[in-house]
Amino acid sequence: MTMRLTLLSLLILSFVSSYFCYLDEELELPLLTDEVYSHSPTSAENRLKHLYSGEGFSGSLVPTQTKIYNGIINTLCEKVDQLLASETSTPKSAGPSNWKIYYGIAPKVFHQNTHIDKLCALVHEVARLGYEFTSTMYSSENIVHHLLPCINLAYSALNLDSLGMRERMWVVGVLSCLESSIPKEMISGLSGNIRFFRGKFELLLLRGWPLGPTLEKMWPTSLELKHYPPYSVLEALLRVSLVNSVLHQMPTSIKPSPGFEAILHLLLTLKMLIKESNALDLTKDIAARLNEMPSSPRSAGVFDEGKVLIQILLHLQENHLPSKIHFLELCKNHSMAQRVMEVDIGLEDTLSQNSKDILQGLLMGIKKMKTDEIIPALTKVLHENKTILQCRKLLRLLDLANRQNSHYFYSLDTVLSDSITLSQRISWILNEQYPNKNHPTFFRSLGSEFLTLCARKTEELTSFNRRKEIENKLISKGVLLPQNIEPFERVLAWNFEGNRKPKLTEYLETIHSKRSSSKNLWDALRPTDPIVEYVIHIICLKNKDEQLLAWLSHRNGPGFRQLSFKEFDIINFSPLTRTSFESRLQTFEKFNMHSNIDFILGTW
Repeated sequence: MTMRLTLLSLLILSFVSSYFCYLDEELELPLLTDEVYSHSPTSAENRLKHLYSGEGFSGSLVPTQTKIYNGIINTLCEKVDQLLASETSTPKSAGPSNWKIYYGIAPKVFHQNTHIDKLCALVHEVARLGYEFTSTMYSSENIVHHLLPCINLAYSALNLDSLGMRERMWVVGVLSCLESSIPKEMISGLSGNIRFFRGKFELLLLRGWPLGPTLEKMWPTSLELKHYPPYSVLEALLRVSLVNSVLHQMPTSIKPSPGFEAILHLLLTLKMLIKESNALDLTKDIAARLNEMPSSPRSAGVFDEGKVLIQILLHLQENHLPSKIHFLELCKNHSMAQRVMEVDIGLEDTLSQNSKDILQGLLMGIKKMKTDEIIPALTKVLHENKTILQCRKLLRLLDLANRQNSHYFYSLDTVLSDSITLSQRISWILNEQYPNKNHPTFFRSLGSEFLTLCARKTEELTSFNRRKEIENKLISKGVLLPQNIEPFERVLAWNFEGNRKPKLTEYLETIHSKRSSSKNLWDALRPTDPIVEYVIHIICLKNKDEQLLAWLSHRNGPGFRQLSFKEFDIINFSPLTRTSFESRLQTFEKFNMHSNIDFILGTW
């Protein structure tokens, strides 16, 4: 009871001042108020008919400046309706526990989105329905009066391109609860209507996801905490946005080719968690069609199926690994890579003018193959707080550019080596996009020289930071002294260019000599002590050993433990001559080289 009063008290004062102005300017009247029925039939059946007749709608739910080919939109709407109708179980996004979370989040949704009138109106309706809404029984008359207007309002809100990701998920969750509380026959009037297409598609894809717990993390108590939606949810919402965008690019006068329509149908039938084999099949179909189509640009105002197919291709390769591999193979063809870049650059999101100017400088530099324009622009644009989607796009474009001009590789290698901040930013992007796979070997298997470079720089920087952390511990405990490290600082730098081997072999000998001359500090040495890990880092750096570096990034794994015990034998051995030390060092390096990496990786 206390929770309900708190929510209502937060909302009432905010709405009193804005509600009447809102009704006059933005709200489609049939969605919220009974007054619109004062001159219309009074029976529930007739009111229901009136609600779906289209009367009273301003037509603002879809862009009015673009007409849509009626045949395909009707077909696609019917397809989504059929898929929804075939679902008989209660959505995981609905139910009492989810509703109570949506209800509790409502004040945050309102206070952070006061500029989105439809969303604020939906918050008001959620507050009016109450905390225990899902346990309330509604008559047919009350459903028409109270629930159907809310459903219309939710669909109207979901048609807003300005709706943020977590706001969109909240609306889908609320809509899922509303529709689950109504007999299916009472919402049949929503069928085959473009106004409801986007919302229905989102409802279909997210019905199997418990949105409530996810949204709790995305709307935390502290504004400092930020949580992105799960990757599968993000992919589903982006896919809906893509299909919706495609439909609104299609003019009335042009009938799409059968192959193009078939691809759109396939996009609709893919589940939220797309099977990689299905995504790959669709990618291959699109690639085959693109290879058959002329690459010359279309005249302004002419519907370009090729451009739309590239949009779909970009989405698939960004979200499914087999699709990405096929995409990169496709883009080995210079003209195809250039064609994809042209479309990708033209799809740039809305940014602040300053950000847009910087980004356009970068993109035009890529387009014209001017390295001297790309490097400063890349530095500026990645230093800014761009979204993960925009950052992914930048890396994708740079990857495509590198495939057309290998000179980029050396220029980007230089700029990444010179900028710790830039390398850290790219590391963040790769970790977000490829969790647990941000490793040069992985990107090399994709055939991406550029992403391999980025991953290598990421590993080098991560290893450097870890080495410095261990160094400070060893110095504080007297295990190493600053004067032991100082002669080797230059070759220990993460971005050193040149042959490190001679100096780092000498450094390893210095560490071993320190162990021999300070036996009292080393008597209790164990394989898990920091000095053991530190020595492995130095060996890894000396040999540029990617396999060893991968094991070091999993300090709790069995591979690292094996290495630690082997290395312990070297450090903890009785005093050695230089020759015998080098011999034992080579033994360790051979052990690492011949270890079964597949077995160890498989146990992580």
